[in-house]
Amino acid sequence: MLLVGLAWLAGCDPLYSVDDLADGDGRADAGPDARPGDPLDAGPDPGPLAPLDPAPLDCARIAERPPMTPLGPHPPSAPLDGVCAPGDPGPSHYTWADPDGPYAVHVIAVGEAIPETPGGAVVVRVRATAAPAVLVLVADSPTAWELAPDADARVAGVIVAGPQPRAVQGSPVAVQSLDGDHFCAFGAGWEARHQVDDGAHHTMITAIREALGQRETAFQGCARGRRFTVPHSDSPETEPPPLAPIEAEAGEVLGCGDIARESVRCILAAYEGTDLIGLDTGRTCPIERMDPGTPYLESMAWRGAALWRCGPSGLTRLRLDTLKRDVPEVLCGWLVDDGDGFLAAEPGTPPDRAIQRFDGPADLIAGRSSRAFAPEISLSVFAAHDGILYGAHFSTDRIERFDLAERRVLAPLILEDFDARIHGFDVLPEGVMVLTSDTLHRFDRATGAALDALPFGRDQAFFGLVCQSD
Repeated sequence: MLLVGLAWLAGCDPLYSVDDLADGDGRADAGPDARPGDPLDAGPDPGPLAPLDPAPLDCARIAERPPMTPLGPHPPSAPLDGVCAPGDPGPSHYTWADPDGPYAVHVIAVGEAIPETPGGAVVVRVRATAAPAVLVLVADSPTAWELAPDADARVAGVIVAGPQPRAVQGSPVAVQSLDGDHFCAFGAGWEARHQVDDGAHHTMITAIREALGQRETAFQGCARGRRFTVPHSDSPETEPPPLAPIEAEAGEVLGCGDIARESVRCILAAYEGTDLIGLDTGRTCPIERMDPGTPYLESMAWRGAALWRCGPSGLTRLRLDTLKRDVPEVLCGWLVDDGDGFLAAEPGTPPDRAIQRFDGPADLIAGRSSRAFAPEISLSVFAAHDGILYGAHFSTDRIERFDLAERRVLAPLILEDFDARIHGFDVLPEGVMVLTSDTLHRFDRATGAALDALPFGRDQAFFGLVCQSD
């Protein structure tokens, strides 16, 4: 079941599970213990930052991380007035509560510098901190930085990083650099909406930690940066809200009435939007409409009253009873429902070589997989049913199968008299549902015999299909 196209939209609600993302003491890793940007108690002055190790970093090793790792745990990034230029998707920031070294390390990242004055610099005001501040200024384009320390600010180090030329004005200490073999990736924010390259922020931050020998104290970032303040707030951060369960019964889809209660119903995803179709009557109902240019989603899974989706903006959950969208900030490349769990993979990971099994929504959000598979079957489009993973090329009459329990390839299923491009398919007890550009076909899931077909009357640019039955 392949899909489709809805990316990050303004107003989406972040979705977290504190229990899944917290340490053993029940507290989330980023918590409210101290003032953001200044969690260290005043202690002995460690002096100026020592010169950085000139040895190159092992970026390939640094980029490695467990599949489906949550991008948090951090509270949602609240708005910061004037930090990002107009047109930015919103500032990204977080603060760690626990001390992790002698310095207050503040990382600031901008994809593109948009100074308030044309030809000017991105201004960074530095306020007083309990521990001496180390500023790490990261840019993905040519950038001029201007530091404006308050009279009582203590700046122990300034580091510029990134692949492009940059300049720093107003630094009270010598400026060091992380570039070339010392710069591994750029990420303007930790949320999925900022991930131009999959996991780039994680790689960038890990490289900075390795270069400095301690964890950052706080991070701020914008795709289009204008001006920043260190620390960025005096207000304590709050814990992420808990995962909100969906209590609605399966079959509830806002505005679709009895269609959602037909014995077999499917969700079709196309460029123009997502629709519900009831196979008992052939009636359809629009669920969502897409704005022109909306990035596509890559896959989806329908569980009860929730439609889980994967795509460029990461993992999202659409409540079908309210059409409220939640964003758990987990990168994912593709996703499929597997009975009481999910099968998923990271972006850029060939699904025929690296599939993770997650036993439920909480495990999916926490990145806590229970099994891994390398099925070695075609998975351009895919579905799962009763412990069997089904996959196919886009244009084929051959559905390949992989037994997840026994970890072995099964004989393929050949679709009778079928010769069209598969835009998506799903497997139910009632048969294999195959979506083409103008028809929904049903085949016997044991023999591949053609059973029936439901034409739509016109071609549509579909991206995927998921179905439920009673």
